[in-house]
Amino acid sequence: MVAARRHGGRLSRVLRLLVLSLAAALAWKAASVAWQQEGADGGGAAARGRTYLSYTTIFGLSNQLYSHVNALALAYAMGVDGVIMPPAQARETFNHTLEELMSKPLMTPRPLGTLLDLRKMQAHWRRNYGIALQEARSVALTDAHPDADSEARFPWRPVLDSLRPVGERADCVDAGTLWVPKSPKFFPRFSSLLDALAAARGMVAAARRKHGVKPCIILRSEALFHAWPLVSTKGITTIAANGVFFSPEVEVAVGRIAGAIGQPFNGLHLRLEPDMGLKEEEMMPSFFKGMSVLRFNTSTPLYVASGLLSYDDTDSMERYTKMLKAEGLCSDLWVKERVLEKSELAGLHSEQLALVDLLVLSRSAKLVGTRDSSFSLLARELRLLQYGLGRRSVQLRLGAIKKLPAKLRDPYGFDPFMALMPEKPPAATAAAAAAG
Repeated sequence: MVAARRHGGRLSRVLRLLVLSLAAALAWKAASVAWQQEGADGGGAAARGRTYLSYTTIFGLSNQLYSHVNALALAYAMGVDGVIMPPAQARETFNHTLEELMSKPLMTPRPLGTLLDLRKMQAHWRRNYGIALQEARSVALTDAHPDADSEARFPWRPVLDSLRPVGERADCVDAGTLWVPKSPKFFPRFSSLLDALAAARGMVAAARRKHGVKPCIILRSEALFHAWPLVSTKGITTIAANGVFFSPEVEVAVGRIAGAIGQPFNGLHLRLEPDMGLKEEEMMPSFFKGMSVLRFNTSTPLYVASGLLSYDDTDSMERYTKMLKAEGLCSDLWVKERVLEKSELAGLHSEQLALVDLLVLSRSAKLVGTRDSSFSLLARELRLLQYGLGRRSVQLRLGAIKKLPAKLRDPYGFDPFMALMPEKPPAATAAAAAAG
């Protein structure tokens, strides 16, 4: 009886969350439509002026991808007319500490199309949501803090330095930068998408009051990679994530690797490059224990995602390979360098190499990730988003060795308005995912 009441209470909470989230989603959609049709004369964007959202990215691949997803989620909720997307960023090597990445302009802009299929995304967002995507035509690298009064340094990032989007005949009005004073770390940490939406709409409205009706307004935002990381919970960010498509060149490489492995495989994110600051002697036992909990064994091959070989640290990779095989955790070990030719690898920049690893991991039957890594978190999310592979097969925080609970207690927080209900993954086989 007690168990039945407890179950009924959980079900009631889930239903309440479902109703609240559906109501929020419908409200956002209604607000977006109203925003796009705003204007007393019924002229819509022509009457109020077109509204664009621009944003920056910082650090590596997963942080960049989360910034894209979350910026598109905000754009969808706002109902803007266009989004100005920053270029991709790449580094010379993964063999840098975080302090070096912070203090030096080691990330350099690369065409956005090296990571994303921009044409496919443009067609998707225009057709489904009336939002025009474009890559920023001009950016400047800066480490200036978004708060002009602050003397603190910020991560180097590409900031929009032109107020004239493609298709506009004159510069737009600058509505300012979406930012939270005293925000932790390097991103605007809003408590929810609703808070960010309210702040964004307020800034655009203030710009209109000040400047009157102008052809266009640009609202800037700093990187949003930790704002709302849940992309697999059937909420607004899921809509955005389903509109992100990856470079065809990278997708071909991923298909070749999965085909070479030729059967369902497990995945390991071996995040021991210098910028993560983790120690081998502490992490390897945790990896082994996590893989044992998830019943990795000698019947299934293992794909290892790592940047070690990108800077020729073959000694470490060979040592880890021997350790994994000695523990009986795989039948065979695969890395991208085993399948792709050296000339192909040399033609891919650092974040393209990381994207290959990410998309291969997203097809894994079971996945062990690295503690506090947004890359591991994103790999987990993509497995569910793309293939329906459940979170229960993923071990993200290796220190606790616990299966992640249904309440979605992620290391980056949980925004209840982003989820329609706790995860219950649809039936899907690892073989289907591996076949791609």
